[in-house]
Amino acid sequence: MPSIYDVIVIGAGPAGSTAATELAQAGLKVLLIDKAKLPRNKVCGGGLVLKAFDLLPEEAQNVVERFCTTVDLHFASSGLTFSVTRPYPIITMVERKKLDSALIEHACSKGVHFTDKTSCISIKEADNKSKHVKLLTSFGEIKAHFVVASDGALGKIGRLLNLPEERILIHALETRIEISKVNEALENARFDFDACPSGYGWVFPKKDHFSVGILSHIKGLGLKQYLIQYLKKLKFSLDSVNHAKGALIPVSPRRKFAYWNRILFAGDALGWVDPIVAEGISGAIISGKLASKAIIKGCLDPEKVQKSYIKGIQKHLFSNFSFSSFLANVVYHHPVFRDLCFKLYGQEISEVLTDIISGKKSYKWLLWWPFNYLQALYLFPGRISRILIN
Repeated sequence: MPSIYDVIVIGAGPAGSTAATELAQAGLKVLLIDKAKLPRNKVCGGGLVLKAFDLLPEEAQNVVERFCTTVDLHFASSGLTFSVTRPYPIITMVERKKLDSALIEHACSKGVHFTDKTSCISIKEADNKSKHVKLLTSFGEIKAHFVVASDGALGKIGRLLNLPEERILIHALETRIEISKVNEALENARFDFDACPSGYGWVFPKKDHFSVGILSHIKGLGLKQYLIQYLKKLKFSLDSVNHAKGALIPVSPRRKFAYWNRILFAGDALGWVDPIVAEGISGAIISGKLASKAIIKGCLDPEKVQKSYIKGIQKHLFSNFSFSSFLANVVYHHPVFRDLCFKLYGQEISEVLTDIISGKKSYKWLLWWPFNYLQALYLFPGRISRILIN
């Protein structure tokens, strides 16, 4: 393994593999490392929204296990159910292990040097005397002009740098159930809001199994009991509970420390996750592309790279986050108001949110949606009066 690179990318998930590929295609010397032995299983629902799927290289698109053109939304607190169908796959189902492997293989085909089972022990930032970031790894010391830290929600780089934790991390618990053990044929992706307090449950049909899980925005909530209740509600076997695995999902980003002294954070390490549905693969890929673009465009100049990266994530992430986090707060922490909104306009809201999550529309577009706010009271008075009377 050479000791000096243009860029070292830490973490071989979608963000890291994407960044490494783009950098290598630009002619830079790139090393991609991961602490795990790959391929490895990772706690992930494995549901790709349309904007994430469209960003994948062809090799990675070949790992698809199922396309879901219909999504069912259930609200336990109100008994409401909505279904959204599109002519395109709303959610594309993959196995995360296969997806990561395909992305790594694609990166290597573009000239990326890759090594797994390589953990980062310490990191020394660049200073006035050195133009390199120094990493001490389990295979020795390596240097690079820049580091892309895409090492996940529990990534080590932020802690090694003693950076303040700006992200909010929520818990999720996932298990898998063989299709042969389920009596009912389930073809659609399913979300059950209120399957646990301030959260939802999901059922994602794959090729030979279902990914079933729950997440909550309440810290410290014991999810296992709610997963058991959810499986009982679905009439699924409880055998899989003992094999359930947990994960942390960042639903707010690093703002002040997205870039730090030649180190760019991307993916879950940055905290690019939609706070409403907790989808992070599209954000991981986009942040990986923005990180690589900043390094390439900045010609390895730290000031130019920092300016470009911050500008990119502000445009694509922060501009939407304030409104999406506000909506997430309504959905998960104000269920009475949420249920009233869905009683009035549930199908319309479901349709619009589907288009936003798919990438057909943006949260900023929603701010100007004429259906919103007080105008809706005048456009649909009949429906409101019926709800109030009932």
